[in-house]
Amino acid sequence: MTIIRYYPDNCAVCGAEQKNQHVFIHTSYLPLLQQIYWEIIGADPTKCTVCGYVSNPISKSPGKVTKEWLQSEEYVNNDGIDFKSGYADLYYKEYKVELLNRRIEGAFIAIFTTCLFCFEEHDFENGVWCSYLALSLIDKLKRQKYIKTDTLKLMRAGLLRRTGQFNRLIKEFSGCTFEKVYYNRYLSVLLERAIQKNSANIPDEELYRVIHGHD
Repeated sequence: MTIIRYYPDNCAVCGAEQKNQHVFIHTSYLPLLQQIYWEIIGADPTKCTVCGYVSNPISKSPGKVTKEWLQSEEYVNNDGIDFKSGYADLYYKEYKVELLNRRIEGAFIAIFTTCLFCFEEHDFENGVWCSYLALSLIDKLKRQKYIKTDTLKLMRAGLLRRTGQFNRLIKEFSGCTFEKVYYNRYLSVLLERAIQKNSANIPDEELYRVIHGHD
């Protein structure tokens, strides 16, 4: 079930009134893994209907973003990437905004979420490409304000699997344990898939069964 709550706000770039939204989970991945990801994703960004600025919230300081930059081909056309998912398009634009302003953690969260929506829509080529972009940002994260260390490690493991780096995943995470039990259960699924050299979507039913400890 999806619950959307709107509240009015003004765009930080052009001043136009917009509606920020809090969305309570709208992909098949997040209901099963919401305990892992909900703490950092929380709500969708908003796209200004006038100038195209994307942010969460829409009143967030635009930093280096200008109206001219928002009209640039690289921003409007997502660096030439043709996403199948409208949400992937939205989050990629947020990634561009955060990256321009060197807000690395925000950029990582945005591009990681882009990956989720790509894979949700079976847009595997773009999902893998965005997974590589996400991995490239992990090493640049000096300190995280929103993402806990164990959560970041688990996200890294998932990205390694998605990009086909199976041996690296096995080497880095074999014997790794987390404080939270369901983190360990999810990691076991990732390692099993890595041994099988399988980067495909994991069926919801399997994730539910393993994460919740059902045989």
